[in-house]
Parts: sequence; C-alpha cells; structure tokens
Amino acid sequence: MPDNDVMVQHHRHFFPSLKRNAPGIYLMIQTCLVLCISTFLSGQALPGLVSGIVVKKGTDEPVSNCNISATAGNGIISDSLGLFVIRLPFGQQRLKFEHLGFEDYFEDIHLTAENSKHRLRIELTPQVIPGKSVTVQDDRPDAAPGMQELAQQDIRRMPTLYSDVLRSIKILPGVTSNNELSSAYNVRGGNFDENLIYLNGYEIYRPFLLRQGVEENQSLVNPDLVDNMQFHGGAFSANLGDKMSSALQVSYRNESQSHFSGTARADLFNIGIALRGQAGKLHWSAGARYVNPDLFVSKLQTSGSYKPFFADVQGMLNYKFSDSSRLELFLLNARNRFDLTPADWIGNFKFSIADVKAIDIEYDGERNYAFSTALAGLRFETYFDPKTRFQISAAGYSTREDEDVDLTGNIYFDPDVRDDRNPREFLKSRLEKADNSLDLRTLEFQSSLRRIFARHTMAAGINIRFTDFENMLNEAFLEGGEGSTQETPFIEVADQQLNFAYYSGYIQDIFAISPKWRLTAGLRAFYYDYNQETKISPRAALQFLPNPRNTLYFNWGHYYQPPFFYELRNKSLGTQAPLKSQRAVHYILGWDHRFNQRSTFQAEMYYKQLNDLIPYFVDQLKITYEDANSNEGYAYGFDLQYKGQIVNTLNSWISYSYLKTREREADGNSDYLRRLLDQTHTMRIFVQDKIPSHPNVQAHLRMLFGSGYLYHPRTVVTDPSSGNSFLAVDFTQRERYQAYWRFDLGMSARIKLGTGRYAVFKAEVLNVFNNINVAAYSWFQALPGQPVRVPNVFTRRFFNAGVEVGF
Repeated sequence: MPDNDVMVQHHRHFFPSLKRNAPGIYLMIQTCLVLCISTFLSGQALPGLVSGIVVKKGTDEPVSNCNISATAGNGIISDSLGLFVIRLPFGQQRLKFEHLGFEDYFEDIHLTAENSKHRLRIELTPQVIPGKSVTVQDDRPDAAPGMQELAQQDIRRMPTLYSDVLRSIKILPGVTSNNELSSAYNVRGGNFDENLIYLNGYEIYRPFLLRQGVEENQSLVNPDLVDNMQFHGGAFSANLGDKMSSALQVSYRNESQSHFSGTARADLFNIGIALRGQAGKLHWSAGARYVNPDLFVSKLQTSGSYKPFFADVQGMLNYKFSDSSRLELFLLNARNRFDLTPADWIGNFKFSIADVKAIDIEYDGERNYAFSTALAGLRFETYFDPKTRFQISAAGYSTREDEDVDLTGNIYFDPDVRDDRNPREFLKSRLEKADNSLDLRTLEFQSSLRRIFARHTMAAGINIRFTDFENMLNEAFLEGGEGSTQETPFIEVADQQLNFAYYSGYIQDIFAISPKWRLTAGLRAFYYDYNQETKISPRAALQFLPNPRNTLYFNWGHYYQPPFFYELRNKSLGTQAPLKSQRAVHYILGWDHRFNQRSTFQAEMYYKQLNDLIPYFVDQLKITYEDANSNEGYAYGFDLQYKGQIVNTLNSWISYSYLKTREREADGNSDYLRRLLDQTHTMRIFVQDKIPSHPNVQAHLRMLFGSGYLYHPRTVVTDPSSGNSFLAVDFTQRERYQAYWRFDLGMSARIKLGTGRYAVFKAEVLNVFNNINVAAYSWFQALPGQPVRVPNVFTRRFFNAGVEVGF
C-alpha cells in the first residue's frame, strides 16, 4: 500500500478534478466522508490505533468476518477485504483473531505515546484434521446474514441439463422451479422477473421474448470462468438494486497467476475452453462455449427438424497500476438460435388407466427464435489509503431478440390410443403467425466509496442508467372448424419505442457494536422517470454471535420493483395511468449453527408484505401483466438447510421449504386466493460421495421435489354480440399442477496427468426415473362439456458423457 504522503498528493489532484467533471459523484463522496469522519471523531477516547489486514496463509486471500478481540475488552470484525481498524488504550495489549475453519492467532503489541500506531498483517492457518485434507469454506467477504454461496467446484460437478450455472441455483433454500428446460427460477412465491442477477457487478437480464424453456438453451453465465455465486433469498443489503424477491451475484475468477493455465471440456451438449494468464501487470482470462443440444431436443414431445445452438465468448482484462489501483475490462458476446420445423405433436390424457385418449397436431411451417447479447464494462478501483476504497465503472448492455412463427396445424382427436382400429376425428385447424422483435440497450454508470473506521465500515454509491427499448409486435392466432370449440382468436400489432432514465443511490454502515453484535443499516433511494416515482428503501440486518458456533440474525427491508419490459409490453402508455412500482416488505428471522468447520445448519422464518401488485398469468415462460396495480398480498414460510461435508472435501446440501402466499384485490372486498407460484412444500438434495479406496472417483446426486404450482384453467365463454363460443382463461379459478419431482445422477473420475494437469471423465443420467413433469397444459374441447387439459411433457431420461482437461 502507498504511504500517507503519496495518499495526500493523490487526494490533492483527484478531488478537485472530480468536483469539476462529475459534481454528482463528488457530492456523494463528500457526504460519505463527512459521515465517516463524524463517526471517527466520536470514538477518540482511546488513544492507540491498530490497523491491518487478515489473510489466509499461503494464498493471501482476504479473511472476512474474523472476530478480533482485545484484552482491553473491545473488539471488531474484519471487513470484506480482511481489513480492520481498532482503537486501544496505552500499554501492553493482546489481540485474539478467531474465525471458523482457522486456527486461533494471538498478537502482542505495546502502545505508548511515542508508538501509538501499529499496522499488522495477520496470516491465519486453516484448520486440518490430522491425516486428512479438509476443504475450508470461509464466509465470503461482505457476507450478509443468511447469504448462500455455491463454490466453483460444486457448480461444475452438479448434474444439470446443459451443465448450466443458473440451474444449480435450484438447490438453494427458498428457490423453486417446475421447468428443467429453463434456467428461470422463483424465490419464495415471486416470479422469475423479480430476481436480480449480477455478473461481475453488472446487472444482466434473461431473454424477454422466450415462450418455451427449450428455446433458451444456455444462460449468459460461463461455468468455466465462475469462481463463486452469492445468493440472497430476500432482504438483501442497500448496495444491491431494486427487485422484489432475490439477488444473485456471480463472480468470475481473474486471479493473479504468473503462468498460463486453462481448462477444456466436451460432452454430448457442450464444448468449452477457458484460458488464464499474466503478462507483466496485466492479468487476463477468457472463455468460449459452443452448445448444440440436438440429441436432447429431438426426444421432446414435438417431432420435427430441430436446429438449436448457442455460442458465446467472454473475457476479462485486469491491469494493476500499483498495489492500490487497478483497471478492469469485461467483455461478453453471446448468440442463441432455436429453429424448429415441427411435424407432429402428440399429447395423451386419460380418465382411467384403461381409457387413454390423445390429441394429435400435424404441423406445416416453422418456428424460429434468436437472441444476441453484448456487454462491455470498464471498472476502475483505487485505495486512497488502506481504509478507503473508491470504485467507478461504466457499462453498456444490448440485446436483440427476434421471434418468427409461421405455422398451420390440423388438430385431431384419438378416442383410444390403445386401439389402432378407431379412426382419428378432425377437430379444427389452427394458424399461428408472429413477427416480433425487441431491441434493448442500457448505458450505466456506477460509483461507490467505502471507508473503514474503528467499528464502522461505511459505504455509499450512486447508479445512473439510461434504457432504450423498441418492441415490435405483430402476432395473430386463429382457429377454425366445427368439431371443437376454438381458442379465443387475437391479432396484436404494436410498435413501442420507450426511453427510461433511472437514478439511484445508497448509503450503508456496517457497525460492529461489539464482538458479538453487528448491525448493517442502509438507505437506498431511486427516481424513475417513466412514472416520475421517487422511492426510499430502508434496509437493515442485526446479527448476534453468542458463540463461535451460533449466529442469530434479523433482516428487514423495503423493496420496490419499477415496471419494466414485461409490465409495459404492448401497453398503450399514453391512454392509461402509469404503472407504479410493486413493493415487498421483507422480515426474516434466522439461525445459523456450525457443527464444525465442515458442516452448518440454517433455519429461516420469513414474512413478505406485498403491495401495489400487478396481476399476471404465466404461459410457460411468457408473463402477461394486467394494466393496474390493483392487488395486495403476502407470503410467509420457513426454510431449513443442512450444508456440510458428509464426506470429507465434498460439500452436500439438504433443504426443506414451506411456503404460503396469497393475493386479493386491494380494495379489501374480496377474499385472499392462492398466488400462482404457491409451491407449499419443496425438498432439495445435492449429495456428493466418493469411493474410499479410490477418492478420485466420485458420485454427485441431485433431487428436487415440489408440491406443484397453480394455473388458471380454461373455460367456454360465449360472445354475446356474435353468439360464438371460445375457450378462454378463467381468472376466477386456480388449479394445481401435479407435483414436480426430478432425480439426476452424475459420476466423475479425476486422473492426474502431471504437475498442474488433470483429466476428469464424467457420466450423467438426467431424470434417472424418467418422471414425466408437467409445467404447462394445452386445452381442447374434444368431448362434450368443459375442455380437457393435455400435458406438455418436457424432459425425459437422458444419458450424457464428457471429459474435462486442465492444464
């Protein structure tokens, strides 16, 4: 770190320039420093000053949340970078450094009037079990109470469809899903549009025009570059943005290496390569993927000619000007195509084991979907001194999506699929056309400042984002025929060109009240020019550590979700009142118990108060919102999770969740009804094992169970003006999907090829028991009376094999 004289010169040149060129950022920094200095001055009673950093011995990784106690009776907790500052009285003092998973460390110092300042570098030694190697997972830096983490080695070994990173999130408490074809997930009753996703600090978005999970193929997160993922299932801190349900932070590795290294992998779905290296002060990493799931999608319910593919390239450049300053460039470009020329779709339904009927659709035409996404981010980080960090970044994000559909279909009814002698009955013909496109571009500027004091870690930041999107909509759906009631026809044409500006800022303080109590309090505010809303979002977390094995915490906060693409799509914005931000108030009470350095148990109870809700319904992955903030609701439940090394060096997760969420019209005159994503019971298991005599041969098992989402059934309605009858969504009724159950199994064998070189061979059975899960229904009136539901069957059993080579 540079000395104080260099820091003074740096301040003299930096702040006047910042004041002239970026007065808004300068004001935020000035405000934060004033608050920090005030806090600092309030604690001047103790004359001696001890500062330093806590790192992991041998790797120099920062150790956060390290308990530091002094014989004088006071203490502090190291921050996210392992830094600490503590004031002590003159005389002989002993500091004790404690952290789960590390050996205790003691440091003796003597403070006098002439020698009143000490700077320390503390290296903690990981605890080990004699004769056995143990992987220690220490708490991540700015770990908020209740935060979940998935490490890179666990993500890569988890058996998931396409080896996709975001699909691994589904094993975490509070997370639910009933569609393995998609990386979309829901958290504690919220839909997938309510989740924040950050990639290396930049917010990214899921594709917007997706209708089916199979069209998505891969998420933007490259598993070969990921270091870890931090997941907040609710009540996240003020430095994270504005959504109602959860926040996910994905961090890529860009470690300092003096040598060239990489990995290459291939299986029946994917090929990928990741490379890392260093050239002087420049550290770099890059990864590329190509995915072609043709073997898998050809086994889906719709037969025909599939041409899916996904390809992307991502890279990071990290240039270190000095030990205290660095510049980082992050680039991403991804392309996805899903082309289908369908031939036939068959859906079976039954009234008894012996009475099985079917709907058969013969198609002519094609369905095409594509997206291309690009992200470029530049971030500068510097330390004015060991206790003060400043970051500023700029990023541009763009995505282009195209959806082209030109299909005709003849629909037939088979009254008995077991008897080929019964002829099919023609029901009706169908026409589907779509020529839709979306161009979305965002330009974002962020800055943040953090300052460490004796017991305070204070931070402030601002965010400015400009968004332009052009949504072209041209859709038609028509049916004809006398053999069955037709679905409601529609023709939609729209051309939306919208520009939004979003300004937000936050200030936050992590206050180590004592070695056993810590308070994180923050205030976030934003202004959204679409609806001219200004919202204030207070957030807080109180943490109590009665002993090294137990942590109790209470998290609370207000969370707003400004209306964006899904809420505004195809809305006539000039003729209706602007939609308001939806709001959720989170209350979470949690307990973490550490059995040892390898195993923990977590329990959380939560309640969410929901206001200004916009009603919606979901058709697979298409969310359709209504036109007003007309509803209110609530959600409550609890999550239980065991995470630990049942087998040494291999992490496992076992969790159970209970959820109850209800909704009604905000006028209070109606009864509460179950919300669509009210999955009452959820079980998740991810267990890893190895052969004792051959520890490099390992098994990885994942099981998901959910008691079923809800959906709106279809009913027959009659148009009074024409007298024609149609099938329409019945919003007054809710029915439940069947329970979701899935079991995936993977085996891997690691072989050492030399120093720093290895090969891992893997084999997977996805959906081991070939369980038929249903995430959507198609509706037909093939028989007199109300329409029948015909399940859309997604994933069946599939075998995958592959190899990964590290060098």
